[in-house]
Amino acid sequence: MAENDASRTWRPTRRLGWTRRTTFAAMLLERSWPAILGLAATAALFLIFAWFGLFRLMPDILRILVLGLIGIGAAGSIALLVFGGRRLRIPSAGDVDERIESTSRLTHQPLRAQGEQPASDDPFAAALWREHQRRMSDNLRHLTGGAPATRSERIDPFGLRAVVALLLVTSFAFSFGPDGGRIGDAFLRPLSVEAAGRRVDAWVTPPAYTRRAPIFLTSGDTQPLTVPEGSKFSLRVSNGESVGVNFEPAREGAEAVAIVSTAEAEAAAAAAGEGGNPGEGDRTAASDAQPEAQSGGDVAATVPADGPRDYEYTIAESGSLNVGTSFSSLGEWRFDVTPDTDPTIAFKGEPSEARNGALQLTYEVGDDYGVRKARGEIEIEGAEAAGARPLYPAPEMRLALPRRGQGVAEGKTSVDLTESPYSGADVELTLVAEDDAGQTGRSQTKAMTLPERRFLNPLARAVVEQRRILALDANKTRRVVEMLDAVTLRGDEFIANPTDYLALQAVRTRIATAHDDDTLRSAVDFMWEIALGIEDGDLSLAERRLRDAREQLSEALENGASNEEPRPADAGTARGDAGIHAGAR
Repeated sequence: MAENDASRTWRPTRRLGWTRRTTFAAMLLERSWPAILGLAATAALFLIFAWFGLFRLMPDILRILVLGLIGIGAAGSIALLVFGGRRLRIPSAGDVDERIESTSRLTHQPLRAQGEQPASDDPFAAALWREHQRRMSDNLRHLTGGAPATRSERIDPFGLRAVVALLLVTSFAFSFGPDGGRIGDAFLRPLSVEAAGRRVDAWVTPPAYTRRAPIFLTSGDTQPLTVPEGSKFSLRVSNGESVGVNFEPAREGAEAVAIVSTAEAEAAAAAAGEGGNPGEGDRTAASDAQPEAQSGGDVAATVPADGPRDYEYTIAESGSLNVGTSFSSLGEWRFDVTPDTDPTIAFKGEPSEARNGALQLTYEVGDDYGVRKARGEIEIEGAEAAGARPLYPAPEMRLALPRRGQGVAEGKTSVDLTESPYSGADVELTLVAEDDAGQTGRSQTKAMTLPERRFLNPLARAVVEQRRILALDANKTRRVVEMLDAVTLRGDEFIANPTDYLALQAVRTRIATAHDDDTLRSAVDFMWEIALGIEDGDLSLAERRLRDAREQLSEALENGASNEEPRPADAGTARGDAGIHAGAR
């Protein structure tokens, strides 16, 4: 059994293979460390000069000289690695095993013995050697090659590498400021006007309806600024030569927008034949393309290369805005845009009819900055409305709004539509709210019948019905004429007042001979007067004058009219007329 154990060949474990690879890498790093440290130092010096903006401040000769010295230092480090007395030697397998044995403090070279063979071919010597290998393999546990020993203190006894590292970190932070430099400064000729000589004023003005103060920006603003949607970014640069302004949206896949100055946008509009001062939309659109040429030369030639420049941009989404030249940054700001949501409006209850016949609406409106106005939209219900030709537009319903503010509030409105040709019609009513940004919100649509004045006289009801039919569809003129003929067929027996009979005949003739819509509209108004006369006689006319006088008086009081100003129609006279007519009736 022992003879079989001695004859077994030792095989390296996976752990030993990993130890040899890490030891090889550590030894290779140690032997190449002087060259690596030299290259890192020269690269750090180059970045320090670039990020501190020193290359931009140097004359061309000095800049080329400094670059040459840095290049010589880098070349010397590489030459030391390849051709010097301490040139790089790749560690051999024996060197690696020797390093492991030395670091692991193994005696009698147990690791190297596993790879050696006896010099004699004697079987006894071979068996003895295998037994020696087996016993040495018992010591191959917990092997390590140790960490790389770079010994940088021998190369840099004064610790200058720490100073270089500190300057590198400081220059990197400095490069993000308005005076910071860029790597490209070392290879490009600097501008004649330095960035340090530019004055940059930037601010953001939120929309007026948000009631927020403008935000003045500084180059040190690193935190994202929260602004309302539609805020206007304004920028003024004391010298606009080679200045670029770009807005990069935060959403994925969006392309950056190049913003042109106000003067360039106006020149582009003039070159395109638009004339005048372009609006914000023109400036934004002009930012996506170069100004077109005009007959006198390029548009850019009409704008001075240097001098102050003004920029404006409407911020519609989150993103970052960068201002800078090819060599330095003049400012960078990030904006988180608060979206302006659409207003909301909804019925709080079913539309109802007041005692005086007016339509009463109760609703809730809301918006993040307040609703500017609201209205009710009316559409005729039914299939017949598709091909109809109405003589009058749907009545305008302006809704009263609660005190302006954020959130949801309740509103009430009473609209008198009893005299409208649409009164009594089957309609679909939708409430619409609009905010200062022009965004609209709509409620659900309700089908209803508009309130109408109730006529007790059958003849008056028939006239009002035909009036509504004619007003909502002028194509039904023939039908209305036929109905009026039927009503007046035996008027001497059924119409007590001859005046009403003559009025019906007159309106019938006007409708039958009408050549345009204006004549039909006058007939519609005439039919309303006829219906009122049939129902109330002269009393209804006096009531109308009294109501008109009250409305004029109320309007004058709301506008602050003084006692010396002439009053509108005399309400007392109208009231007296109403009493006289009532008595005569």
